[in-house]
Parts: sequence; structure tokens; C-alpha cells
Amino acid sequence: MVAAFALFLLVVISYSEARIDPCKQPIKAGMCLGYFPKWGMNQETGQCEEFIYGGCGGNMNQFDSKEQCELLCGR
Repeated sequence: MVAAFALFLLVVISYSEARIDPCKQPIKAGMCLGYFPKWGMNQETGQCEEFIYGGCGGNMNQFDSKEQCELLCGR
């Protein structure tokens, strides 16, 4: 019963995350110390900006190229 409830919560949280617009999330480098160049939409400037992603944590506002960021975020 507990496992079924945990699975239900995981599905609900995953569904909620999927509906969030990644372009409106803040740029987050994440907690780890990796070095992965990414692009994210800066809501304050309205521009796609390069940042270094650490490899874990962060959010969906991370794209592999400036072009991909601009295409998906409409800038």
C-alpha cells in the first residue's frame, strides 16, 4: 500500500514538472561540479544566456545550444 502511494506521488510530481514552462524557470547551475556548457532563458533580460551546468540538480531551463533555447523560448 505504501509503495502504491509512493508511486502515485511520483507520477503526480512528474506530471506537474512536465507542465512547467522551462523558459520561465530560473537558470540553475546545479549542485555538482561537472562542466557542461548549456544555454538558458534569463527572464530578466529576455535573452538566452550561456551558463555552466554542474551535471545534477538544476531544472528544465537548460538547452544544448543558443539556437535551441531561442527556438523553444520564442526569442
